[in-house]
Amino acid sequence: SCQDKIDIASLDSKEQETLQKLLYQVEKSPEANTATLIEAWRDTPYFAALGKLAGWAHEEPEDELIKKFTDIILFLQKQNLENKIHQY
Repeated sequence: SCQDKIDIASLDSKEQETLQKLLYQVEKSPEANTATLIEAWRDTPYFAALGKLAGWAHEEPEDELIKKFTDIILFLQKQNLENKIHQY
């Protein structure tokens, strides 16, 4: 499963803070639906953007969407690791 590959803690750059929080939210409440997840962000500056993303008609089959999402997260994890290596 994609959960086995994703290390949420490694998404620790400032630019990935919202993504990290959203992934922790899903991990904590995997049964939550989209509306419930977005509602938790109502009083934040990200609420409108998350609502737009949730309503986006991506036209992808679910299994392909999961694969692409996982690939993006894995890319970000690798990029963060490379950035940390280059800092030393």
